Amino acid sequence: VSQNNPVGLTVWPNPFNNEVHVAAANLLSSASTTLKIVDVLGKVVMTNVYTNKTELHDNFSLSHLSSGVYFISITNNNQHSVFRIVKD
Repeated sequence: VSQNNPVGLTVWPNPFNNEVHVAAANLLSSASTTLKIVDVLGKVVMTNVYTNKTELHDNFSLSHLSSGVYFISITNNNQHSVFRIVKD
């Protein structure tokens, strides 16, 4: 989990039941942005790639995931932030 937060990543609610909201405020639009959701075993359960974004606001339905701990990571222009989330 990131000690600093270079892309301004926020995730809510946490813990969540079915849907999670993700925002990132410090993106470089000339670089692509990759969002990944990974389980505690390191398995990537979702990947999205965005282009031409200086900010990101997205909602994800994660009702198909089992209860447990997951990590949301965003990478943009060699800057990386990770947020720990818990599914009830």
